[in-house]
Amino acid sequence: MILSRPAIRVSFVSLLVLLSFSGHAQSSSLFFNTNFQAINSESFQTFAGEYNAFMSSDLTEDLKPKPMGIGWGLGWNVASEEGLLFGIEYNKVRSKTSATFNDGAVREFKLSDGGFRFIFGYTPMDMDDNFYLYPFLGATLGKNRLVSAYTPGSNNFTGEMLTGNYSEGSLKFNLGARAAIGSEKIKLLLGLEYIANVITTNLVDEEKRTANPFTSSVGTDYDVFANSPELYLGNYVDTDFKGVRFSVGLTFDFGL
Repeated sequence: MILSRPAIRVSFVSLLVLLSFSGHAQSSSLFFNTNFQAINSESFQTFAGEYNAFMSSDLTEDLKPKPMGIGWGLGWNVASEEGLLFGIEYNKVRSKTSATFNDGAVREFKLSDGGFRFIFGYTPMDMDDNFYLYPFLGATLGKNRLVSAYTPGSNNFTGEMLTGNYSEGSLKFNLGARAAIGSEKIKLLLGLEYIANVITTNLVDEEKRTANPFTSSVGTDYDVFANSPELYLGNYVDTDFKGVRFSVGLTFDFGL
């Protein structure tokens, strides 16, 4: 993922704050986890429903409006003697869904949600104990992406209008909790959180933004968009990716 300059600046400042805070910390931890999440985007769900209806007579398999995704996360937390916890992490989830045509052609959409996150939490427990739990609030600055590709069959009547790599920056809030259980230094880490949108913008194909601005985004009302993209005034698929995320991984805890 290529981050925008604001995302890089925020991540760098967060890292500096974390390093400053770690000098007064009682303990710290490094963790890696696997993320599971259904990519829940209201705009993509609307598009998938319209696309399936428009292509219904030619499809043997519809687009799934809410595809299940899997990804990974890597982070570093520090906790003070008072139990205040601060962390910076990177998380990513990817999923894909496809529509299959009567002639064997396939229209595939790959969706991804990733970015750097700053979290603030609290734990009354010592991270060196065999078990600890911490609720947290977070803010994620990153980039969502939709990659659309068409594998032609013998009747490529859909054209290549939707083919492209659509992306845009996003800002999200996170509310969740994590629990760690195991030995003093290495523990199983389980997490559950809800991700909400703060700022949403249209997903845009950078290559088409200047060359063909009318088809640089994906219109949610596909019937109108496909017939008259130059006259389309409706909504577009945007960065409104949200939902519940479950994670499982390992945490390595260090006393300071």
